[in-house]
Amino acid sequence: MARKTTRTFRMYLRLLRRDIARSARRLIRTRRRRGQLTIVLTRPSLRTSNGYLKKWRAKRTSRASPWLGVGFAYTLLVVGFAAMGYGLIQLSDLQPAPPQVYAAARVARESTPQRPVGMQRSVPVRVSMPDVAIDTSLIQLGKRDDGTMETPAAYDVAGWYKHSPTPGEIGPSVITGHVDNYKGAAVFFRLKELQPGQRVMVAREDGSVATFAVTKVEQYDQDHFPTEAVYGNTPDAELRLITCGGPFNHFSGAYTQNTVVYAAVVHG
Repeated sequence: MARKTTRTFRMYLRLLRRDIARSARRLIRTRRRRGQLTIVLTRPSLRTSNGYLKKWRAKRTSRASPWLGVGFAYTLLVVGFAAMGYGLIQLSDLQPAPPQVYAAARVARESTPQRPVGMQRSVPVRVSMPDVAIDTSLIQLGKRDDGTMETPAAYDVAGWYKHSPTPGEIGPSVITGHVDNYKGAAVFFRLKELQPGQRVMVAREDGSVATFAVTKVEQYDQDHFPTEAVYGNTPDAELRLITCGGPFNHFSGAYTQNTVVYAAVVHG
């Protein structure tokens, strides 16, 4: 008895799946007849408790007038205009932002770091440092045959290294001079006395003046000179002032160290 019931239940499920699949394919069918829309709905077949398959179909047909679509379109248009009018009324009630909002936005905009813009290239002609009483004309320096930077032939003038940016351009501009000679003090004798914050002014050939503020003064052994730190690229316009320093070696007739002054351009 139980086996017969199970077999009957399985057959019922198989028939039900077949009818559902068949009905799903023809659940909604549309066809036009004489300009009118007919919608046919079908329901799946059902099996009764006595084992007989009884099909039940229900058809419902709706006939739509051609003017129904036109009326529906006009209804949507009216609703759209009403929504637009309501939105405009709401916008008319908006008030301008208080001044504090605009002030905060301006502060945020001004505090955003801007990419630095350097001066146009122009050869330097004079450098002055009022705090240590240095004021001298400038000559141009190149490279020696061994690739090292030249030094001024005279002891009373300084030289600008022409392969570096001009003072005021983006990058480190290099100016060098002697500290002394056998006759006494030379042009950069007091360079080591500069202090952070003190000014260095460089007059340029185009009539402009690039102003720098000292950031630090360092002393380096010539055997361990930090070439990259002194001559390497910088994001802003900077200046390097270089002279000899440290103990004097009487056997070689030269100083063992270099004094390097770092300075950054003063904007405005």
